[in-house]
Amino acid sequence: MSRDRVIDIHGAKAYRELVELLCAQKLDLYNPIETLVIGDDTEDELGDLVQFLTATKEVTGEIVNFLAQPSVKAPDGGRLLFCLGSEENTRMLIALWRIGQQDPNGDWIVKPRNLKNVVILFPTDEQLKYLPLLLENTDITVYVVHLRDSEDPHKDGFFPRTVIEGFEGIPAEVDLEAEEDADHELGTIPDDAMYGEAKKIARMLKAPIGFGYLAVICGLSVRVAPISTVRPNLFGMLVGDVGEGKTVAKERTEQILGLVNSGSYESTTPASDRGLLTLFPGPETKPFLLALDEARAAMEKGSIQSSTLISGLCELWSRDSTGVADKKGVQRASVRLSILGNLKIKDPSEFPAVFTHATAHGFYDRCLFAVRGGEKWRYSPWEFESMRDEHIPSFSKLPAIKQHDGTYKTWCKFCRRWHFHGSLGVKTSHCRDSASPYDVYELIEEASCAKS
Repeated sequence: MSRDRVIDIHGAKAYRELVELLCAQKLDLYNPIETLVIGDDTEDELGDLVQFLTATKEVTGEIVNFLAQPSVKAPDGGRLLFCLGSEENTRMLIALWRIGQQDPNGDWIVKPRNLKNVVILFPTDEQLKYLPLLLENTDITVYVVHLRDSEDPHKDGFFPRTVIEGFEGIPAEVDLEAEEDADHELGTIPDDAMYGEAKKIARMLKAPIGFGYLAVICGLSVRVAPISTVRPNLFGMLVGDVGEGKTVAKERTEQILGLVNSGSYESTTPASDRGLLTLFPGPETKPFLLALDEARAAMEKGSIQSSTLISGLCELWSRDSTGVADKKGVQRASVRLSILGNLKIKDPSEFPAVFTHATAHGFYDRCLFAVRGGEKWRYSPWEFESMRDEHIPSFSKLPAIKQHDGTYKTWCKFCRRWHFHGSLGVKTSHCRDSASPYDVYELIEEASCAKS
């Protein structure tokens, strides 16, 4: 998740900078952005709400007409109260973002998805309870304005949150704007360039860490459900010569993440555009990892004159469908595609021979590349037993409650229903949406400890 989705605002200077920022966005002639300001339904909070809106006059010379709770009207004409303290009210806000709002004459008050900012004035922790639900279903940026920090009264500025329940945030020390050193020779991936669950799993592989980390994040991408602001599929290439550990990293990743028999794995190399469409015919869109032990073969096929294989892969990087129409008929593919490929390249001079003019335009920009980078590594055996060693990250597990009759039940966060099973560790056969990332249940409590 991006670090700038939730930003805490402390201090009068930052407060004014926030008002200036939102006014500039609202007054953009070509793409005006809506902001919803939320205060509590109390006299003090509504006073703060008026103060916030009035502060815009100091910046623009006139009061900018932001949306302000509770002035937005519900379809029945009553006040529409937005807050993140209840699921119902949070879903009202999500609905406003998704479908917009029109007045009785049909004129847009809020156009769909034009609401980009929510400002919450002085909330309690309870009033932010359903913040993760809002982030998961919209691309809204949330600014949380605080009273003076009791621990640091002089605290002033914008402070992006890195820890939000339900998300694995990017650590604050990771510099996303670091400039590339063009003269720097590629070396081993820096430790501070890796983080979270993927870093832990990559260390388990006993493979070159640069290869292992990229292999793991590509493998995990098929287990992450897309949301409005995140399309999780990745195209990754492990680049190196024979014997450098590419296949070791790829195969051990497939094993430890349980990908091969997951129903989201394909290792057949498409030889043409129609070959690609045959692999993923749809009509149901499912996440798939296309694992290519010899990705160079697919690149060579894509370089053949008049081949549209590479353009089809480029389309599937940013959308879930592609197709062709010719004298043979119309054929389409439907898939959320990730790629993990081994690309045999002896040295940098050989790279342009693989990424030719036909493949360099577009596909190169869509790929992440990993090199061993001089890392010292020696092959060592890796004993693996799926029941013992398979490691499915916690974000793909749901807690199961054991019932008195020996069966298990779990609440699916994705389809919002109870699932009942006879044993642990089974697929979500009751969850009919294939996009659900939750596929394994683990016991957390006996029925005697909780109401069934």
